[in-house]
Amino acid sequence: MANTLPDVEEQLVKEGFADGKILPDKEVLRLIDITDEYNHGTFFQGGKYDEATLDSFLRVLVAQLNSPDCHEHKKTRLLIIMNNCSMLRSTRPAIFSAIKTMDLAMETSMKVEGTMAFDSELGRMSEHMLVLLCRVQGFKIRANQVLEFAEGNVQFAVQLLLAVLLKEPPYEFELRVNCMTGLLGFSNPCAFFSPDEAASIQEKALTDFEEKINQICKLTKRLLVMQVVAEAVNPHLLKEGPVLPVVHVACQSIMKFVTNVFNYATTSATAFRQHVITSTTFVDQVVVPYVCKLIHQVAKEFEVHEQKVDIGGGFNPLKPPPRTAAVPKEVTQGLVVSLRFLALCTFHMGSYGRALRFVNSFTHDLLRLPLEGFIERNPAIYGALLQFNCNVDAFAGEEGVSNAVHLPPECRSDAIAEVTTKVMSSMERDSLLVLQRSFNRTQDTLLARDVASYQTIEGLIQDALERKAEVKESGASGEYRLLGDLPDPKSSQRDVERKTGAELEKEEAVKTDDRLVRPSAAAEAVQAEGNAPSRFRCALNGHLMKDPVRSPHGHVFERETIMKWLESAGSMCPISGGSLSKGDLEDDLQLRSDIASWHIAEQCKVNDEDDFDDYDF
Repeated sequence: MANTLPDVEEQLVKEGFADGKILPDKEVLRLIDITDEYNHGTFFQGGKYDEATLDSFLRVLVAQLNSPDCHEHKKTRLLIIMNNCSMLRSTRPAIFSAIKTMDLAMETSMKVEGTMAFDSELGRMSEHMLVLLCRVQGFKIRANQVLEFAEGNVQFAVQLLLAVLLKEPPYEFELRVNCMTGLLGFSNPCAFFSPDEAASIQEKALTDFEEKINQICKLTKRLLVMQVVAEAVNPHLLKEGPVLPVVHVACQSIMKFVTNVFNYATTSATAFRQHVITSTTFVDQVVVPYVCKLIHQVAKEFEVHEQKVDIGGGFNPLKPPPRTAAVPKEVTQGLVVSLRFLALCTFHMGSYGRALRFVNSFTHDLLRLPLEGFIERNPAIYGALLQFNCNVDAFAGEEGVSNAVHLPPECRSDAIAEVTTKVMSSMERDSLLVLQRSFNRTQDTLLARDVASYQTIEGLIQDALERKAEVKESGASGEYRLLGDLPDPKSSQRDVERKTGAELEKEEAVKTDDRLVRPSAAAEAVQAEGNAPSRFRCALNGHLMKDPVRSPHGHVFERETIMKWLESAGSMCPISGGSLSKGDLEDDLQLRSDIASWHIAEQCKVNDEDDFDDYDF
């Protein structure tokens, strides 16, 4: 047979394979070879193939797939042929139409194959079908579609996504990103509850959901998913030019996925956060380069060029900016998501969190962007930036920072405090108040109000508010970079402890050198930021609770927070000052259920997967 589509189609039809006659193994293997992506130029005649001929060829394949006489392994190979063809984008509409004509025989075959011994040469039929569905739907297959494909089996659906994501040799980047958005979907309550159901979740349904998230958390650690993602995304962040849409989707999806797992997992949630920053290079290879590229993109929009700036001659935040700039939504959204993610991961992580100060040149770079044109218009970005700097205690000097002598100048406390002070001094009063509210909003992240940096940041805001009528430029000297270079992942300043999946799976306890102290009265007035009911917030740090416990004194705390307090401060209630021990605390199961139901109902109002529908890969 010839190797072009018209010749192959003509011969297959002529020999009766379109009517149910089973293709011999030798011919199936030949079709796999000649439809391979590297042979598309010949098979599809340089893209000048006839669509009717393609439709006829696909009908032959579907006839084989629908035949109960066709063996499961042969059907897997036939799916490989269709997947080979789908690598050519122009074929996908026709393939999508062909898939819709598959009947119950194909579904039965997939179930049968699921009971067979795994064949490493072929993989699973369900995996090839999922890959095909992703491609023909423009890499936008959603979690509920994967769940439907897996007949409601959440564990199987998640494992299927992970199998495609972790495949070696890897599938194309867009397909792997679709798996990342699928994981995000499965970490979102929208995949399990409708908005109506979320308003009144039954205890069993809530428990089932939490168990599924716990399983996802366990699988993610054991299979080293975050490290695989880091190595897949990083090369695309090192390329010249603005961040591509598919890279935006990859970065934001996986960060939201980690956040959701932390929010809804009931076991090892904090250990999972620690795993991300200490046992993977995800922060160094993805989050920080992503933030740096976004800052460069904003700077380019405002025609801010890389140069040395003498900040000692008085702060000049490019006011007014050289021109009006329309910063794309995905850029501002990406900065918010990334900075909140960094704040979440570094909350109460002690020296593990402080190690990220070595890659914190982006704080200086963000604070050198135009004041009126960008900073004051994006309080969510700068509130999250302050939260991250608070959680790594960036305003408290270099004591406790390993190898602090090697900190870049703009990452040192005095430099960060100096540029922050100058920005705040130049902001309008209303903008400062909005920034303060954004800084204290913890519904989407975590904020350490018990470290010295919190008091420093609050003090800087208050001083700026009080001195608005008499702002004077300081004469401090120093020369800093306006925009930092993208970090080189091969020369990271911090050590990442690589572990096997089996080691990570056993990790439960979180060991840091943090000592929890009671927040000052200045923090208490802002702990209710966000729309969560006040009774859902921990009395000690104001965060939305996950596992509330009640003290004999009538106060309710997040279990992890009050346990850390008691370890640090001894048997004393942080609110009343009375005696309090671990044995005095009682689980508040009804409040826990109420909080989870409220959180899920809020999340169901906005489906994160919807954010990416407009992207065209």
